[in-house]
Amino acid sequence: VDVLSVFYSASLDVLFPPESIDISATPWTSPSNAYSFNEDAFLCAAVVGNGIGNRRVRGRILDAVTADSTAQFDISGPGAETVDVGGYGGIFASNHDFMVVWQESDTINADMDIVAQAVNGNGSLTGSRIVIDGDVGDFDRNPAISKASGRSNGTLASQEYMIVWEREISPTNHDLRCQVIGWNGAMAGHPQFSGYTFSDALDPCVSMWSNVRGLTTVERHWVIAFERRTGTDYDIFAVVARDGEADTAKRLTAKQDLDLQLDNRDPQNAIDSQDFLVTYQTERANGDRSIALTALNVFEDDTEFRSALALRRETLGTYPGGAPFTAIASHWAGGGPSLSGEPGDALVAFQSRATAGDVAEIAGSIVAETSAPSAGPQYCGANPHS
Repeated sequence: VDVLSVFYSASLDVLFPPESIDISATPWTSPSNAYSFNEDAFLCAAVVGNGIGNRRVRGRILDAVTADSTAQFDISGPGAETVDVGGYGGIFASNHDFMVVWQESDTINADMDIVAQAVNGNGSLTGSRIVIDGDVGDFDRNPAISKASGRSNGTLASQEYMIVWEREISPTNHDLRCQVIGWNGAMAGHPQFSGYTFSDALDPCVSMWSNVRGLTTVERHWVIAFERRTGTDYDIFAVVARDGEADTAKRLTAKQDLDLQLDNRDPQNAIDSQDFLVTYQTERANGDRSIALTALNVFEDDTEFRSALALRRETLGTYPGGAPFTAIASHWAGGGPSLSGEPGDALVAFQSRATAGDVAEIAGSIVAETSAPSAGPQYCGANPHS
């Protein structure tokens, strides 16, 4: 399995030729990348190798201007699975340009841990590995990290990531666990907490933080999206989280269309100014998958948080047969400046093909914010394959 990268310029509407991350005989699987505002570069990391217990995390850094890349380098030792990457969003100089998180097999205790590692923009490791959760006997899997630690015009103290993951209670029941860490990996003062415990929660993802509408002080909040079974189907749910606690889960598909009794899987999310974008796949009765998008606002209502829909459900494309890969990125996810009234765009990339069994291609939809952030509907429909 090879990994390639493609640069796309929204301002020029230009797709640049692919660059290779790895085209060797060694398989690179589950690639993830993030952008460092300070370094103006991307880190692509993947799980490399064959066989459980033998794979490790390896990465490569690409310059965002020249597309020049470093040599490949190891980020973890053996035993790694399911990697994700976040990027430092601050403008202050740092050697913690990226934060990589992965699931790691603990052979001594016969369980699974969640581990992270800071990476310098020059391709070297910063400090030692950080054990996010190493409790004995816990099977912790599928970690995700917010794509950016914060915005470039924020203070250094506000540069924080959220890491979320599944904890197995039983083979058919998984809770979500959450941990806020600083840009440098510090966890002091940040308690680990439960993101969701009501019923089986799977495949979590987490946005970078935003300030909740209506608050005059900066208070960091993240949106965690995940899938869980409701009856015979899977639906997408979202939780509003802050450092140390999480709000009640909101069922996105119930808000969008009560008649849509289909499986909704594989959530991915991003932030667009103060709005949270969630993209996911809906499995149709004939086996096709459609890629959908929902936009959320988060408000403080007395002592609790509530979410309002800025875009109920927009179908971006359809993948005949099988399950496509889907990803989302936004202007804000790389630490872009927060300017008053400045709109932001996001790009949803996904696999596309005309008919089942046909050659798969990568397609994209630009999601344009049509006005400055405000409550209520504000997004125009995405333009598939733009």
